[in-house]
Amino acid sequence: MDHLADRDLKGFLESRLGPKARRRVVRHLVSRCEKCPERLRAMIPSDLLWTTSTAESEDVYDACLDRAVAAVRPLTTHWDREQKRKQRGVALVLEKGWGNLTAAERRSFGTGWARVEMLLELSFEMRYRNRQVMLEIALSAERTADRLQPTSALPASLLSDLRARAAAEVANAEKVNERYAQAEGTIAKARSLLEQGTGDQAVQAYVDEVEASLCNAQRRYREAEILLNQARRAYMKLGQQHLAGRALVTKGLCHRLAERPRDAVKVLREALELLDSSRDPQLLAAAHHNLLDSLVDAGDLTEASRLLLESGLRQTFADDPLNLLRIRWVEGKILAGRDRFKDAERIFIEVRDAFREQGLEFVAAAAGLDLAKLLLRQGKVGPLHDLAKELAARARERKIHPEAINALRGFEYVCRVKVVSVRNAELTQKFLSRLEDRPSLTWEPELMFVG
Repeated sequence: MDHLADRDLKGFLESRLGPKARRRVVRHLVSRCEKCPERLRAMIPSDLLWTTSTAESEDVYDACLDRAVAAVRPLTTHWDREQKRKQRGVALVLEKGWGNLTAAERRSFGTGWARVEMLLELSFEMRYRNRQVMLEIALSAERTADRLQPTSALPASLLSDLRARAAAEVANAEKVNERYAQAEGTIAKARSLLEQGTGDQAVQAYVDEVEASLCNAQRRYREAEILLNQARRAYMKLGQQHLAGRALVTKGLCHRLAERPRDAVKVLREALELLDSSRDPQLLAAAHHNLLDSLVDAGDLTEASRLLLESGLRQTFADDPLNLLRIRWVEGKILAGRDRFKDAERIFIEVRDAFREQGLEFVAAAAGLDLAKLLLRQGKVGPLHDLAKELAARARERKIHPEAINALRGFEYVCRVKVVSVRNAELTQKFLSRLEDRPSLTWEPELMFVG
């Protein structure tokens, strides 16, 4: 076995090695080599080595604690001030809107840690509202973090953690905006910054979450699952149950996308036990909806019905018409699964029309395709073709995504020539769902004639 050179050991002790060299030294030191660990120990000054040969008195320990508190107190004051600045900034942006701030208000955010933290929180908040603004804010956070210099309050390793988080948030926003190649490069940057950081498991876990979400979007489900398992374990070790639950919600979505609804049900149940409803109500709503849909997809209609009755979801979303509408949609799917065609048909029409009133044409078309599947199962060919023509005409009239129009026209064609199947409706429905999140997708007409 080759031994480490003295310059490697000395560089390791003095923190002068790069990430790759440092990992190589660590791997060797924890191997079966008996010589190099002893050589490393001999290089450490004796007064820096911990010893238990002489018991220290309580006065000595108290004096150490007093010195530590005295050293930290100025930093605590600094961080308290920065935290308040961050909170004021977040509140101001949520009140007025990012684009309505004056120059003076933007300057009030400062140029340090508080500004970066504020921007990171706002970027994450925008993920359900405006994907372009989400990316703009994330990039601003990254630029601000990259301009910061190490200080006594923000040493180099902690600054690397902050920069890694900013890079991860940019990658997340790039993923949401379908810039997958850029997101891959930004994730690589975040991981490089982690190597220079403090080793904070929470930062590592968040980077794993973001990369897993990117893998989901690229249909790399196995890689996503591995990363999400790592993130969940890290969060649980840190006592961050809500964040562990968030990772599991993404894992549940991963299983749904991979068409493994029973696995999704198991994971989403575990996620709901961990989530804190007060921290992210939108995440909780997403988890409940995914669980209900997964139960229906798995054919477990009894359990889906029980969840609807016992979960209190209708009461929870009493002031949220859109989520109530989605719950109503699930009711229609349950009734359809139980062959209560008339009741299910009435609900699907109600839901489709209500989504249209909300301006959600993609979701309305998906609900219309559930109605199409219902008509197919009853052999109602004439009403089915009328519905398919109406869905395609509505898409053209409202000028929704061109590929959505192509998909609905393709569905109308197979209905017209009477070669339509439930599978055709399902393929069209899944494409619309994916297209809403990934506008660059292209409809493939030949899918209508496969299987």
